Formats: sequence, structure tokens, C-alpha cells
Amino acid sequence: MFYWNLALYKDKLGQDSFEFQQKSHQSRLLDLKQYGKTREKIRLKALGELFEKKVIEEKIEEEKEKQKRLEEERKQKLLIDSGLE
Repeated sequence: MFYWNLALYKDKLGQDSFEFQQKSHQSRLLDLKQYGKTREKIRLKALGELFEKKVIEEKIEEEKEKQKRLEEERKQKLLIDSGLE
């Protein structure tokens, strides 16, 4: 913004403002690149957190299924041991 204002000021004075226009343009491009990188980092972090959450949920579900299978196996073994199969 500083370079843009300087370019406008130079234009009003009738002086050459090309250099400041170029610096203004470069500054805006750099800002957009930095903004884009920041947005991308935020997006990647959010995706990583979602992935971790999904993995944790899947592991919890697998553990629940494993516990159910173990419980069923214990019931079957108790029935076999008691002869009531």
C-alpha cells in the first residue's frame, strides 16, 4: 500500500511513478503468495487433524468389534465347558 500511495503522489506531482508502481505490484504479489501459503498451511493442518480423527475413530471401532468377538468366544467356551452347547 505504501508504494501505491507513493506512486499516486508522484503522479500528482507529474513525476515518473513507474518504479513505485512496479514495487507496489511486486509487494501485492508477495503478499498474495504469503497469504496463499498461510491458507495452504491452515488447510493442510485441518486435513491432517481430520485424518487423525478418522484414524482414531476407526481404531476405536475396531477395538469395539474385537471386544465383541472376544465376548462371543468366551460365551461359546463357557457353553462348551458346561456341556450345554
